[in-house]
Amino acid sequence: MSDSGSASVETPKDDMHDSEANLAHRQQLAGKLQVCAEVIEPAFRKADGAALRHQSYHRQLVNWATVFGTAAILFAILQLAFGDAIGLHQVAFAELVAVAIALVAFVLGSLVAFQILWLVERNKAERLRIAKFRYLIDRELWSGDPATEARKRADLETEVKRIEAAQHHEVHHWIENDVVPTPPDSVLGLSDSPPITSELLDYYRTRRLEYQLDFFRKRANEYVKLQKATMHVPAVLFLASVGAVLLHYGHDLSTHAERLDTFSRWMIVLAASLPVIGGAFRTFQSAYQAARNAYRYRAKAVALASIKAALEHATGPRSQFLALWFSEQTLENEHREWLRLMLEAEWF
Repeated sequence: MSDSGSASVETPKDDMHDSEANLAHRQQLAGKLQVCAEVIEPAFRKADGAALRHQSYHRQLVNWATVFGTAAILFAILQLAFGDAIGLHQVAFAELVAVAIALVAFVLGSLVAFQILWLVERNKAERLRIAKFRYLIDRELWSGDPATEARKRADLETEVKRIEAAQHHEVHHWIENDVVPTPPDSVLGLSDSPPITSELLDYYRTRRLEYQLDFFRKRANEYVKLQKATMHVPAVLFLASVGAVLLHYGHDLSTHAERLDTFSRWMIVLAASLPVIGGAFRTFQSAYQAARNAYRYRAKAVALASIKAALEHATGPRSQFLALWFSEQTLENEHREWLRLMLEAEWF
């Protein structure tokens, strides 16, 4: 595989955009990449932008509903324990504000369904990404026949329109209906190397495999950090609440108090409040699925690294195109797994 001159090519913003400098660097691929830019990239930008926007709204609502819902319960506990000391009206007002914000966030998230909108648009964007690279590694595209290239472009335009029109029920159908993958006959029957192989393999390795590898490793590290920071919090808070109960009991037993003093009241507040805070952490864990996503991204990074190594050692056109085909199957399966996981995750 040739990578000469790659140092002079500007760093792309993502794997879907090819600048003029990159097109000039890959002259044999330029025509195919221009087709992708015209047919796929506008639809991808629209779906990707919508997915990021809905994801941001969804996570904000999760945060608001969880934080203010938890705060409302804590205010109620404080009102019960110390209402006579700090004033019922002040605590009641704070409780009302917290409940209102949590309720608005929950109702808005349920009615507008930002989670579903996010996942539908993300599915569109990722399937469009898959469509680009499957188009590029299609063996028939490199036959040199203008009629075949025109047919492949028409097929690509049809596929893009179908993906753009996908709705929620179609996304469910897509993840519930796996097909048994079989390498195409055009690849299995390869004997002579297409003239574009070297440049195509270099492009695919750098723009598809390395980009996705970096993404998977980054996401895995992020989710591992999130999981490590939160995984023990609910259990620790529960044990702390039990400890508060024991302290309350021991204090009352040692003082022979007939009525609750300030220390006992605070222990009761902690005993009631700490599990509630732990429940908030569990809500975050459920919404983000940090542990499962960390393991999933790590596993797919290992798989892609193996495919990359196999591609670098492949010598004949058949083994090279098979490696490309298996790579795309792996990435499609990764997206299916992620989508199934996030559709099952309770948003609140």
